[in-house]
Amino acid sequence: MQGLGKTLVATLILALAGSACVDAGQSFKDYDKRVIDAATNVVVGSCNGGEIPDVSGEFYLALAPSIAPDSLIKLIVTTEIDRGATPPLLTLNFQPLCTQSGQCTVNEPVGDAFTPPSVEVTDECGFEMTLTDVIIPGGANPISGSEIIGNLVLLGSLRSTDLYCGIVNGTATVGGAPIPIDGSSFGSIRVAEGTLGDALPEPVAECPADTGDADAGVPDAGTPDAAP
Repeated sequence: MQGLGKTLVATLILALAGSACVDAGQSFKDYDKRVIDAATNVVVGSCNGGEIPDVSGEFYLALAPSIAPDSLIKLIVTTEIDRGATPPLLTLNFQPLCTQSGQCTVNEPVGDAFTPPSVEVTDECGFEMTLTDVIIPGGANPISGSEIIGNLVLLGSLRSTDLYCGIVNGTATVGGAPIPIDGSSFGSIRVAEGTLGDALPEPVAECPADTGDADAGVPDAGTPDAAP
């Protein structure tokens, strides 16, 4: 088992080496409006008409790691925003979802939920949330099936009542080896409460291009029977 763990870590490190030349903001190069100014790491946000959207409810979040963008880490996020506070406060409760069919039931909760401290939302609908020593169980790790300890910073933008998204910087520790995943992306779309399994819609793992429609590229939360 120890040799297998070393092999999995080596595989991830090789994947990282192959992507080391990717700029942290590169995944957003084609967007008309940048979520993050990669030079300053400042959240610029994207408000609709200057109003901070009410994103309270349940969301389906997909994170595309920069070392393996097609291997999505998926979570259900219970989202609360206090728009009456000054500044508004955002609270996110993350529940990992299974991606390894050999370990658990795919797209069902696996492991413990975690709730980082609430964060402020800027006038431009941006937020920065730090996740310290959060545990993603092996069943929710689509790359190797091993437990991940994440020390991450989410740099996000509230795009509409049904969508927030952004980039993720930090490290993912697997088998004791911290692996940088700066420039990863995430997208979080609203779903009906309790939506899991095959009822989950197609995931969104990055901010859609700004087409003038705040919901561009976001599946309709009213059709939860779309293919996962």
